[in-house]
Amino acid sequence: MDLLTGDRLGLFALFILPGVISLKVYALLVPSERSTAAEHLVDALAYGLLNLGLWAVPIFWVVLPRQSSSPVLFWLAMVAIVVVSPAVLGWVAYRLRSSRRLRGRVRHPIPTAWDHFFGRGEPCWMLCRLKTGKSVAGYFGPDSFASSFPHRRDVYLQEAWLVDELGRFKAPVVGSAGVLISMDDCELIEFFKVDGRTNEGTSANDDQL
Repeated sequence: MDLLTGDRLGLFALFILPGVISLKVYALLVPSERSTAAEHLVDALAYGLLNLGLWAVPIFWVVLPRQSSSPVLFWLAMVAIVVVSPAVLGWVAYRLRSSRRLRGRVRHPIPTAWDHFFGRGEPCWMLCRLKTGKSVAGYFGPDSFASSFPHRRDVYLQEAWLVDELGRFKAPVVGSAGVLISMDDCELIEFFKVDGRTNEGTSANDDQL
């Protein structure tokens, strides 16, 4: 493969593939809407050009001249430039956009408060006020799951709990295998920190809730 003669595979490896890798890594970190093929291609080309710009001097002055004399080193360098560097670039883009120092200057990458909260993966107690006036409560733990953008917002709580008329957690529902809640059915969701939970996961500190 001679990258300098415009070989299509070589051009793809330099301009498009790095961008695709950057976007894939970024998408693993940030839930986002599905883009069209044209939009995806433009974004991939932009990331690819940025990656190429970062490595332009080493590529043309160090890597390519050693393509024939040191093929092993050449291919190791190309893997680093075409695969490793774009992956790091996607991660850096996410870290920069989510940095607190840049808050208010650039748009935060997380699309919704729902994704921001559940993306942290922290256990908590949840009290959901339904539009019917009833309340549903439960424990969000390591076996629970919350949807992410752009899918509809719903959450699976691994334990369902009984609450009194004041919304205080009383006891787990006997034989509960969890509860599935759709945000479309809720008016309000309250979150409480986990405090005083036993190892068996069957009690809560009502003073904190």
